Amino acid sequence: MILSQVIIIVFMFLTVNLLGLNEKISYATILTLIYAGAYLSYTKYVFKTDHSKKRLFRFIQILIFSWFSNNGMFFVFTEIAHLHYILATIGNTLVLGSVRFLLNKYYVFEKE
Repeated sequence: MILSQVIIIVFMFLTVNLLGLNEKISYATILTLIYAGAYLSYTKYVFKTDHSKKRLFRFIQILIFSWFSNNGMFFVFTEIAHLHYILATIGNTLVLGSVRFLLNKYYVFEKE
């Protein structure tokens, strides 16, 4: 979990500052790529459980909720609160990263 958050921050810096991409597009793209590998790493390494259709379905629910929440909060931080995109990324990481971890731990990967 922490590694994925660091990757998001680093790639935000690289895509916005070095490649000149829009911060909102960069954030949404990076978030989507990170989420793509999250289920496998959470299943195998973080929660050490087996794959099941029930877990995958629940993970997709949390993924959709997280994707919209993260992008919505990023928009609020950058457009309404006028925070720098790195501060917005860190704010999202602290608030929603923790919420997503807890939802994964107690809802998606609960012991059956």
